[in-house]
Amino acid sequence: MSSIPPDPKTPAEWLKVLTADTPINLKIVPDTICWIYIYASILDQPISVSVDGQEPLLLELGPGTGNVGVKLIVFPDKIDLEYLECYMRAVDEELHASLNTQLCIARALQWNDTAIASSLCS
Repeated sequence: MSSIPPDPKTPAEWLKVLTADTPINLKIVPDTICWIYIYASILDQPISVSVDGQEPLLLELGPGTGNVGVKLIVFPDKIDLEYLECYMRAVDEELHASLNTQLCIARALQWNDTAIASSLCS
């Protein structure tokens, strides 16, 4: 797990591989407006997001949706969603590193699970 930055006002980026045995809800508790990007090529469980007082919003990500990610515009009382049909141009080092990791995982899986490996590379 990544730790929370020492200064909560400092922008931070977390790159994760998340797996779960059951559907998950990411509860976001912002003090102000924030933006969060989530990219997901393969989901082993449905993912929803919520803030206090709001019903969870199920994210439409993964194969068959046409979406490679979602931009969450998070307010203290609601979340707006903007789906992404393609990856943003990789202009920062963190996104480059994340995509390189995805390719390494695909290479490792190419003989054991070709469907997942192909999906990760597409």
